Amino acid sequence: MVADGIRDSDKILAAVRAQIKTCSDSRIDYLQICHQLSLQNQSKVDADSVLLLAVFIGKTRLIDNSFLLD
Repeated sequence: MVADGIRDSDKILAAVRAQIKTCSDSRIDYLQICHQLSLQNQSKVDADSVLLLAVFIGKTRLIDNSFLLD
């Protein structure tokens, strides 16, 4: 989505949330787009944005983060 020019964090998070929910035994612990240094929530994606998430799949908790722009 970001590569296609979408920068609205709410739209991106909604799409990520919908994708995760396609797995029947998933449960989102947290999901947010933040500034990479301050960890303040961001309403628009920019070069300093990072996607942070923790998701349970069954009993396993998966934690990941990803920069959204190069």
